[in-house]
This record gives sequence, structure tokens and C-alpha cells, in this order.
Amino acid sequence: MPAYLGGRFNVWGVKWIASNPTNPFKHNLERASAVIILNDVETGFPVAIMEGAAISATRTAAVAAVSAKYLATAKPSVLGVVGAGVIGRAVIKGLHIMKNSIQTLRLFDLNPSRAELLRDELQKELGIDVRVVSTAPEALKEADILVPATTATTPYIEGEWITSGALFINISLRDPKFSVVQRANKIVVDDWVQANRENTVLHLMYEQGLLKDQDIYAELGEIVAGAKAGRENDHEVIFFNPMGMAVEDIGVAEAVYRNAEHKKLGTYVDL
Repeated sequence: MPAYLGGRFNVWGVKWIASNPTNPFKHNLERASAVIILNDVETGFPVAIMEGAAISATRTAAVAAVSAKYLATAKPSVLGVVGAGVIGRAVIKGLHIMKNSIQTLRLFDLNPSRAELLRDELQKELGIDVRVVSTAPEALKEADILVPATTATTPYIEGEWITSGALFINISLRDPKFSVVQRANKIVVDDWVQANRENTVLHLMYEQGLLKDQDIYAELGEIVAGAKAGRENDHEVIFFNPMGMAVEDIGVAEAVYRNAEHKKLGTYVDL
């Protein structure tokens, strides 16, 4: 995932990410590992080589939080999450920062012990009511914000689970059935070209003629910039599909790099 950012960033770089969904089960490792390389704009020489998985999770959480700012109701109280991994944890914390009205988290994971560990961590850190539930419907039905953060390959989330006024943040690729998208009054993406690929739910619907370009209400940047309205009433159901953009990874990495440079952290290598 290469990118260039101008302005105050003035950096280019690339994130190389390897994702293996079997890692947690076969090797007791996290699903994804990543390396980010930042390069000097004038010379092209690398200025930093960084661990990228934490940065990737952070930017995913930040995008979810920004989407909630503009697309969720003013004071959502119930958050439903499927997936208690690294991304799920980061997104929950990001949403709680952005929407401190959240009082209840309903959490489901195929590994109950992992969900229980995350429950104990979040209750202590965030001070909210975290309920580990035994099925995905228990986690998501009638939630104000719904987030699947899994590696599922078979859709399982039904449109009828989505209540009026809900925001569905589709961090995963295939969790929602077509009926979830069809339930939405607005479909928002981070980048339509990226979202319309890799067998995502939107891509599959597009390929089957069930979704057209004009059905995409906006890209998130248009809403943040004020070119289009975000949520316009408390009854809209909004489906947000972020694929993740390289500019976000490089932007976060540049901030981490500058902070490390300021604090004289890291290992310096003479090229």
C-alpha cells in the first residue's frame, strides 16, 4: 500500500502487510503483521522502517471514530461488536473516545475466552458495561452502532437485525448479507474504487447488478469536507464501508516517526 502525502506531512512511504487468518488458531500469533517504510521526498532514501500492525489498527479505529462523528446519532448508547481481536479492540476504544455516550458494549467472538479477556480490559479502562454474549445476533440486534471485525468468509448478518437510526461500520469484508446494505438509506465509503473490489459485499452486489455507482451516497472525505451532509435525522440507517487507504497509514506513521524523533527513540542506522 504505497502513498504520498504533501502539505505538512511531505512524505511518501509504503505499508507491506501480510494477513493470515489461521495465525491465531495454528500459530498463536496475531492475524496480520506489517512493516511501514517512510522515504525522504527529495532523495527517496528511507528515513524510517517501522512495525506497522499497531499503526494499521490505530488508523482503522480512527476512521471508524470519524465515521461515527458524522454518521452516528448524536448520543448512541449501545455498541455491538463481533470480533475481539486487535482490530475489534482498537475500534471499540476509538468509538468510545468519539462517542462517550456509549454505555453498553455487547461483544461476541468465536473464542469466548478472548472475548472475556477483552471484556475485563475494557470495563477497567473505559468504565462501561461490557457484556460477552453467545451469538452474533445477541451482539448486533438493536445496537446503535454495529461493527463486525472478523475474517469471516460466509455472510451471516441479516438486514432485519438493523434497527432504525443505526450506523453499520463494515470493518470486515463479507460479514453482512446483501439485505444489510439494502436496509440502508445511505451507503458511504472511504474510497469507492477501493471498496468496489476483493469480493467485498459491495463489490459482489455491484457485479450482480444489485448496486450501481449512483447508489453510493458519498465518500467519507466529502462529508468531512462539508461537500455532502452526513446523518440528517435519527431514523436513517447508514452503511459505512471503509477499505482502508494507504494515505491514512502513512499519515499516522509520519506522526509516530516525528514523535519518536523528538523523543530520541528508536534505533539509528547509518546508511
